[in-house]
Amino acid sequence: MRWRIYPKDAMAGLKDLRTGTVVNRNRSMAWMRALERPSAEQRIPLWVRLHAQGDALCLTLTDADG
Repeated sequence: MRWRIYPKDAMAGLKDLRTGTVVNRNRSMAWMRALERPSAEQRIPLWVRLHAQGDALCLTLTDADG
C-alpha cells in the first residue's frame, strides 16, 4: 500500500497506517516534482494467487524477492 500524508491530514484518515510502516519525509519541492513525473514510477513483477480459504478468499502477492 502506498501512502502520501500531508502535515494537516486528520488522524482519523490514517487509521489503517500501522506501526513499522516505513515513512520517508521530505519537504523539498524539487523532490515532490520528481515524484510526480511518470519516470518516478516503478513496476515490480508479481505472482498473484487467489484461492478460497473456508468461507473467505485469500489473495497472495509475491515479488521476485519472495
